[in-house]
Amino acid sequence: MIKFLRGLISYWSISLLLILLSLPATIFSQVKFYTMVSEKQPDLSQYIQVDYTIENGKSVERIATPTFKNFKIIQGPSQSSGMTYINGEMTQSKSLTYILQPLVAGKIQIPGTTAIVDGKTIQADGVTIEVKKSGGRGSSQPPSFPGAGGSFPLMEEPQVNEEYVLKAGESFQQKIKNNLFVKGEVNKTTCYE
Repeated sequence: MIKFLRGLISYWSISLLLILLSLPATIFSQVKFYTMVSEKQPDLSQYIQVDYTIENGKSVERIATPTFKNFKIIQGPSQSSGMTYINGEMTQSKSLTYILQPLVAGKIQIPGTTAIVDGKTIQADGVTIEVKKSGGRGSSQPPSFPGAGGSFPLMEEPQVNEEYVLKAGESFQQKIKNNLFVKGEVNKTTCYE
């Protein structure tokens, strides 16, 4: 009888220990959705990166496209996903990234957005940045992008006609002819038939 009780106590002790060890993983693996910016005080000549990141979402059905007032979209949206495993804890993430250039100086709100994750709608808050005039549009230096090791210059964009929107009554062939720029490079100087 004593052996039976010891076995029963041992069984419950091990079960309780396993439950307690699994609690932190359950608590820390809750879904998070947030907005990150690469620079909170850029000037008008800088590009900023905006990331909308979802952590620990098993099924991301949709991320709503935010409206960027007072910004020019340079690139995006780009999607990425990743997984980290630190101290026995796994974190999965999915991000939607935009590269933006501010058009006005002052305090500007980068909007938050919503997403449908695991069948539920969740919200990422917006971020307020303060854009400085220094370096402005008349600056001779090219726009820079704040990276992990500091700022590095981006290649200057070719001047492109902003009239790329097809309006009623316009010919799409003429619009393409006026607005399409193709640059080709070859890796060999001779070819064989």
